[in-house]
Amino acid sequence: MNRNDSGFRKGLLIVFLAGMALGIVSINLLMTDAVRENGVFCAFLENGIQREAGFEPFFRLLPKRMGLMLVLLLAAAARPFLPVAAVAGGVLGWLAGVYQGAALLEAGLAGLLASWAALLPQTGFYAAALLMMFRGAWLREKGWIPGGKAFARCLLCGFGIFFLGILTENWLNP
Repeated sequence: MNRNDSGFRKGLLIVFLAGMALGIVSINLLMTDAVRENGVFCAFLENGIQREAGFEPFFRLLPKRMGLMLVLLLAAAARPFLPVAAVAGGVLGWLAGVYQGAALLEAGLAGLLASWAALLPQTGFYAAALLMMFRGAWLREKGWIPGGKAFARCLLCGFGIFFLGILTENWLNP
């Protein structure tokens, strides 16, 4: 049995990039005026990062991110997994494209750079968690990991990495 899942990873990347391209096109075609009027990125660039001390921001962020985590766990547990992974990858790509397109429309290159800075380093943790959970689901669906223990281990590791992303987002890059 060949356990090489590089085709799955390449496919997920292609779906993500296609979704991102659609997000960029949709923000440019449909929401140009609304983005410029709302001024989210310009306010961020003018005011800088406003840090809040203590656990209050963490507990405000936790339910939002755990909702996303629950959706990812349900997606990883779905059968058949491949269509669900394709939809999830496309939607996440579309959201990333809308975010990058809005930043670029509103504040130009400075907005794009600020949006990238706002995503680091927590996005690395979130992406690693997604790939860990989806890889486990892919291997389970192909029959390459027997039983539920290995799959549960993949989900648990993914959950731990995702939680590190939440901690990082809260305390390193608010």
